[in-house]
Amino acid sequence: MSGFWGIFRPDGGQVDMEAFNQMCKASERDGFDGMETHVEDGIAMGHLMLRVSPESQYDKQPLKSDCGNYLLVGHFRLDYRDELGDKLGLTQSELEKTPDSRLAMMAYIKWKEKCVHHLEGDWVFCLYESIRNKLFILKDSIGVSALFYFTFNEQYYFSTSLDVFINNTNFNLKFDFVELHRLKLRMLPSNLGRTIIKDVYCLKNGHAVSIDSDKKLVEVNYFNKIHDLRLEYSHILDYILDFKILFFLAVKSRMLKDNSIGIFLSSGLDSTATTCMLSKQLPFTKSKLFSFTSFPYYLKNIPQKYHSKVDESPLVDAFSKSFPEINFSFLNFENEKLSALFSNSNVIDYFDPRLHQNTFWIHGILREAKSKKIKRVFNGQMGNFTLTWAGANLNFELFKSFKFKSLYKNLKQISVLENKTILSIIKVDILKKIFYFLKPLNSFETPSCFLEVSTILMSKSKYNLLKKESRRKLKNNLISNSLSSRVNSVTYSMDYLSIKWYLQSHNYSLESVDPTIDKRFLNYCLRIPNYLFNYKGEKKYIFRIAFQKLLPDLILNQKNKKSQSVDIGDRIIRDDHFFELLNKVAQGLKDHPYIKLNDSIFTQFEKMSSSRIYYKKQLIANEILMELSLTNFLFENLNMFPNFEKKVYNGNNFPRSLDKA
Repeated sequence: MSGFWGIFRPDGGQVDMEAFNQMCKASERDGFDGMETHVEDGIAMGHLMLRVSPESQYDKQPLKSDCGNYLLVGHFRLDYRDELGDKLGLTQSELEKTPDSRLAMMAYIKWKEKCVHHLEGDWVFCLYESIRNKLFILKDSIGVSALFYFTFNEQYYFSTSLDVFINNTNFNLKFDFVELHRLKLRMLPSNLGRTIIKDVYCLKNGHAVSIDSDKKLVEVNYFNKIHDLRLEYSHILDYILDFKILFFLAVKSRMLKDNSIGIFLSSGLDSTATTCMLSKQLPFTKSKLFSFTSFPYYLKNIPQKYHSKVDESPLVDAFSKSFPEINFSFLNFENEKLSALFSNSNVIDYFDPRLHQNTFWIHGILREAKSKKIKRVFNGQMGNFTLTWAGANLNFELFKSFKFKSLYKNLKQISVLENKTILSIIKVDILKKIFYFLKPLNSFETPSCFLEVSTILMSKSKYNLLKKESRRKLKNNLISNSLSSRVNSVTYSMDYLSIKWYLQSHNYSLESVDPTIDKRFLNYCLRIPNYLFNYKGEKKYIFRIAFQKLLPDLILNQKNKKSQSVDIGDRIIRDDHFFELLNKVAQGLKDHPYIKLNDSIFTQFEKMSSSRIYYKKQLIANEILMELSLTNFLFENLNMFPNFEKKVYNGNNFPRSLDKA
């Protein structure tokens, strides 16, 4: 994914060139196709090019318009280019030689700020109008992109990477302790638009920012909220046909010609459906498709009877027999050291520095894709809320609406299909949700071993308000209706996961795409009546009918959801340097007034090491990874804390008071 950065000085004159040059230096990455800059009175822009599509060979940014009034820089991957080309009056031959950046420039010249309603895909860009001396920053409504900005000395700085600001000696940046505490409390989503760096903001999806010569910054939400307008087709097959067509078009629009593409492939329905649709396009695009499947390395430590629940490689292997044209790879990351992730600049980022149980194989697959010179990688991150939505909370909604006749009918059908008693279904789908609804707010605690609250950083009352907000969001999500739950999850994706995927892929000179959250496909899925996703007790009904002749039965009818990180506990225990890192951070922060890594994390470590229950190990390991990674990140960046000098440890003065568990 291309990256860019720049500085805008509204009052004219030369921008801070020392800061700009440092931004250029900090943006350098290997695997990209060159860096270009443009500097003129009041504005400076830089661009790191990644040529992925055929038309991108004609791209050159920063891009100056023919009239000289507009200057543009951005990251683009536009969908449905043929339709956009028709709107802009381009012939097919002209369109094939017109890169996405020039299409965006033409769209802005024609429609001005309303161009955002005509640009579909993953994009974010900055456009400067010299006549009006005005800068516009615009971001897609639901794609994979990132843009950060802040103000310093009456100049406006923007970049697709936070590192560009952090590694700049001209800025004296500090942590935002409110946002750090939000990470501590696992608030999802976090405070939209803010980052853990004080006064540095991220542009929210579906938003535009304008800055004029009066130094006035205006943020506008242009994305129309999802309308609660249900489709009313006469026959269920009509829903299924459009569902299938729209998803196929979403995949096709992201396909590449004469190039290699990759996909994160599990045995789940989202990635297998995407892989299936991609394979249908291979003969027409002359592309090569590589799939990457992660499976546990420490499988022998798990009882044989559980292997079918934790290892999906046999299912993917069986799936591969139906698609011989795909290059399948099975990766167990035997030599992956989790402790090495803590210092890997490709892994740790300033947007959210926490590591989790899937971090090692996600980055492992991105690294593997880069080694094969792949430029675009597919995933199905949000398919659970569009492609394979299961009509969650349907029984609870029927119960709340006093539709007991419909509820009993649905429960009876589920009972037959899943071979469960009606009482057991009621217990999970209704009674459990009522329990959460009645549960006191203070019982929704989120565990944490670090960042002990100090009134120097944040008042006790403000911290308690954050805790209540966190619990309330968690509680509301557990009992919300299906549409609200899906919209909340999509919003979370728009404002968090899209940025994470962009930052992760950019560090490996790759482009990530997710057709399951295509804007047209998403809007269509949200308009289908909820009961059709759980039709007559059969979950994911629309998906199963749409793909019943495209996917093997063993994929469509599998019962157990697999985990690609089930051996994460064993990986931690067998990493010789992991406990050493834990010990180092605990001792290094022993006298810190704000941060503590208390002994409870060592208790967790011992509990994980002694446990023989694989899923318990997995849960504890994930907690340890998240706790330690954030604490270690703060430890490594103590210069961003006020009034505290970082201690330097070496081989001679390294404290060893804590023994290895």
